Amino acid sequence: MKKFFAIILSILIFVFSIINIQAVTKSTYKTYGENSFFSDGENSFIVSTDGSNAIINQIGNGHCTIRCAKEIKRCQYANNEFHFFYENSEKKLCVAKYNLKRKKITDISLDINTKLDYVTASVDKNGYYYATDKINRTKLYCFNTKGLFLKSYNIEHTIFQADSINGNYIAIRTSGGIYYIHSGEVTYLSGKFFKDKIKMINNTCFISDGNIFSLTNNLEEVFSHKNNKVTVIDQGFVFCSTDTVYFCPYKNSKETKEYTINGEISNIYGYNDTIFVVTENNVYTIRYKELSNIRTASKGDVPMESVGYSSDGYGIRSDVYTFVDDYIFDVMPSTSVTRFKDNLSYNGYELNLYDGEYYVPRGNVYTGLTASFTGNGTVNKTLIVKGDITCDGSVNTNDVKLMMEYLLDITTLSGNRKLAGDVIKDNKLNNKDLVAIAQLRN
Repeated sequence: MKKFFAIILSILIFVFSIINIQAVTKSTYKTYGENSFFSDGENSFIVSTDGSNAIINQIGNGHCTIRCAKEIKRCQYANNEFHFFYENSEKKLCVAKYNLKRKKITDISLDINTKLDYVTASVDKNGYYYATDKINRTKLYCFNTKGLFLKSYNIEHTIFQADSINGNYIAIRTSGGIYYIHSGEVTYLSGKFFKDKIKMINNTCFISDGNIFSLTNNLEEVFSHKNNKVTVIDQGFVFCSTDTVYFCPYKNSKETKEYTINGEISNIYGYNDTIFVVTENNVYTIRYKELSNIRTASKGDVPMESVGYSSDGYGIRSDVYTFVDDYIFDVMPSTSVTRFKDNLSYNGYELNLYDGEYYVPRGNVYTGLTASFTGNGTVNKTLIVKGDITCDGSVNTNDVKLMMEYLLDITTLSGNRKLAGDVIKDNKLNNKDLVAIAQLRN
């Protein structure tokens, strides 16, 4: 029976190896310098916009770039799509919906005979849109996923802003306080006026005036800080000063940890156990486990590349490879040591490659090698070469055979070999990876 499956797999390899399958190219993160940033907070995306262009970074999985019809006014993520709000030539509010998996943009206009204000535009987790009239700002309109008018909500005060974060709560900031919409019902919470914009950080909490408030607990103040550079991660609250990130656990506000960044911080976002710190030219990622009492940003914390920005400053960067935790991914087979180093920027460091204790000065890099960056401290990262599950730097019939044996339960793969075999990057090994490895053969 195993021989039968082996024959079938061999046929699949041959068939798919002659078909030109378009694969998603993964790369390091990119931003438009100091231009506007957006983070969904729950879906591991950071988006940078500049005019009608947008760069979508999926944390740990590189980036893609799209162009909308007009200047992007606002961006949100919901219902498995990005929603870029813009005004067409007739000043009608439109939405460019981008599906990341399908790589498809769909443009719709919010169908109503009035001019809507993009400042109040928002979208919930069902893909329903909300926006107010530019003149009558006490009425909030709701539209379905195709932009067709559904209903309107009458608000007793002037609406300044509406916001959601891929959730089923729409928070509304008005001249008379905070309202929210949930399950089609409007609830008025407080007469307190919020002078700053509100920013939803999860389904039920928002930041304004430097504080975190809960919609479901009658605007209970759950955290306070002097500005809006506040977010949350799984373990607690995060806030910052000019160049320092502070962490405070939920249960004990006295156990504060710090992390100093090399640059002025413009904003911070949180996702799971990771903090994303936006400076003028870079975005740094900090894991919860990396926080300590006082710590300067490690050279191993790889900033996102800034488009059009050139600097000989501090940092480890690449527009070819992807950095995730202690690994360097997207290294292609038969990459020489020289080419590998050329594809990296590691200003202020010396880079050497090691196989255990043995120095590797030349030849091709291979899965399992350690890239050791030494300067003000040492940063070590393990190389993962695409498809190189035999750890020899190339991809050939031996790698294909080993993957076939794994899929037939003849052998096992683990550690670096398993990471190298996951060419498709879906955190599992299957026939798709087998086909991809066959296509990578020398």
